[in-house]
Amino acid sequence: MSQSPYNRWQFDLAYGCFTFCGLVALLIGLFTFMPFGFGAAGGFGYLLLIPLTAMSFGAMLLGLIMAARLFRHWPLALLALASLLLVAEIVTEFGSVLLFNLAPLIYGTLACGFGGAWFFALRKRHPAG
Repeated sequence: MSQSPYNRWQFDLAYGCFTFCGLVALLIGLFTFMPFGFGAAGGFGYLLLIPLTAMSFGAMLLGLIMAARLFRHWPLALLALASLLLVAEIVTEFGSVLLFNLAPLIYGTLACGFGGAWFFALRKRHPAG
């Protein structure tokens, strides 16, 4: 087994950032399908979703930087690509309304799946460096 020039904490940071983004995306995706009244939805959005979304974009930027540093690790490259596609979908609103509403759920499932696989299974096989 060859030693990686990177420490495990760098992979942990990258996967942690994408997992956090995935959890926030899942929360936003589920929120779009919940039948809230106008007052409850506005209060929930302002008090919880707006700050979480801002933190998520910061975590996504850090995750993209770490994925660029660890570009040989293909799951991180896939997560970076999925993150960029999600942002492009949000900004351009390309496609149908259903795609726009499902995009956070798809991204969140992918990001949480890869993050969970890293932290619960793959991390043990990676050298600590």
